[in-house]
Amino acid sequence: MIRPATQADVSALVEMLQRFNVDWDYVGKLPIHAEHARDYFSAFIASDTWNTITAISERDGHIAGAMGMLIINSPFTAAPTLYKSFWYAKPEFPGAGRELLRFAKDVARENGVRHFFIGSMHPRVSKLLEREGFKQQEINYVMDF
Repeated sequence: MIRPATQADVSALVEMLQRFNVDWDYVGKLPIHAEHARDYFSAFIASDTWNTITAISERDGHIAGAMGMLIINSPFTAAPTLYKSFWYAKPEFPGAGRELLRFAKDVARENGVRHFFIGSMHPRVSKLLEREGFKQQEINYVMDF
């Protein structure tokens, strides 16, 4: 089941972010600042400035995953564009990631979105995206200071 996130979900979202860091072997690469993450998720859920959607995948009363989306008019084309801000599904809930992705695609269609940008840092996720009709457009790089 997909439902909208509420402020009551913020702590669980922070815990999922911390778990993502471990599950995807980013410990030491992407340091987590829990208080900032808490503020970020809280503001994302409550935003009345931006068109944000935070979806929770729930199974038997447990949060199985979450995806944060932002819809804005592209600075390039002026077309409505959906950007994935965060996305994580717990491995013990198979299919939750796909469920969230399909929900996001429905949100995009319902909002007249022309483009959906979503990053992937893992080959398994990239394969899912390709199966769902996404195509690789660019590769991201990062430099730490």
